[in-house]
Amino acid sequence: MFRPTLSLAAGLALSSAAAAFDASQCRPYSSQGAPYGPFDFSLPATQAKRAIVENFHFTADVRNLRAGATSSILGDLNYTLAVFPNHYEALMVLSRYWRSPAYKADSMWQRRKYEAAACYYVRGLQFAPHDFRARLLYAVHLHKDGDFTEALVQYQTVLKAAPKYSEAHYNLGLLYVDKKDYKNAKAHAQAAYGANYPLPGLRNRLKAAGAW
Repeated sequence: MFRPTLSLAAGLALSSAAAAFDASQCRPYSSQGAPYGPFDFSLPATQAKRAIVENFHFTADVRNLRAGATSSILGDLNYTLAVFPNHYEALMVLSRYWRSPAYKADSMWQRRKYEAAACYYVRGLQFAPHDFRARLLYAVHLHKDGDFTEALVQYQTVLKAAPKYSEAHYNLGLLYVDKKDYKNAKAHAQAAYGANYPLPGLRNRLKAAGAW
């Protein structure tokens, strides 16, 4: 199973906290929109079905934002996420594309047709509310957008479901650093590093702030 490293880059420049994302603006999840499936990406039993979709729609070109496979990059990501609404890597690639110059240069009809990247996370979690890895991806996406309020809610929801999840502790620690709440940042850093989380960025930022 694909296991992404879910972390913000150390020292990532973020704008001041943005207004909370309004999920009500997204189309709700419906299995009627799935051309095949839908299937839960978190289940090992879906491995064979995953390969069928990825070989035709989530190709290396799509993953690396070079070109679409059967249509546009957005079209193939949309297809992949219709079949596997909680496909971890496809969600991460969509987040990258959402922030890229290529997306900003894309045609207006493409953007109107496929909605904001956050809406795909919302639908993925409506489809698989139990999937705390997909929820952590959503929290990281919101965090990168500067939506600290909703990102905090999502991080805390992940840790309620998986209290020892080191990647969640690490990323929540980074959020607290961005909020200059170094006490809570250090507590989550200790939880992450106590579980042998490998990335040093959170520790380095705390050291730079004199909080480690």
